[in-house]
Amino acid sequence: MIHLLSAKSAWEVLPSIANLSAKHLLDVTVEWGSDQEDLAQHLDGRFPGILSRLARMYVEEAARPLLEEALPCTSEVLAILSDPCKAFGTKDPQKVRDLTVDRFHGQVNQDSPQHVIRAMISHIELGLGDFARASREASFAVCEKELTEFGTHLDSGDEAAIQALLKTERRKAQILADLIHELRGN
Repeated sequence: MIHLLSAKSAWEVLPSIANLSAKHLLDVTVEWGSDQEDLAQHLDGRFPGILSRLARMYVEEAARPLLEEALPCTSEVLAILSDPCKAFGTKDPQKVRDLTVDRFHGQVNQDSPQHVIRAMISHIELGLGDFARASREASFAVCEKELTEFGTHLDSGDEAAIQALLKTERRKAQILADLIHELRGN
């Protein structure tokens, strides 16, 4: 039934599916050129905070271990990354990004592996409240860890790159399905 609906119509039906699975979520996102972040943002109206919860859970699970390769996540580091605006005393997103990069330049910089840089970006964006970007950056960090020059491979349509990205979408879809079940109370 989902395949016969438009993407937005299917997104409306999803929360009422009794045995909602990650596959259902993938069917209505990936096949229509979207991702779990777009779906979560849409569902946020019905389940407030679902996008932020998806992002927090995925970044912690997927990007945090990659960041810890270069930057041990001590309580001080986590305090800065969790609320960089408070840590640096500014709400200006670009200043926050610049100050965070400056603060951790000794551990994460242009010479760091790309997956570590992406993991750092993911954490910064999460702290700034750009949940969709944080989650997407975490996905790219995972893919870049798995496949060097991931972006180049993806741009060329390389099957390994596509499969790596789909693997991250499957994981986020599972987290999102679990969150929907939790928020529905089942």
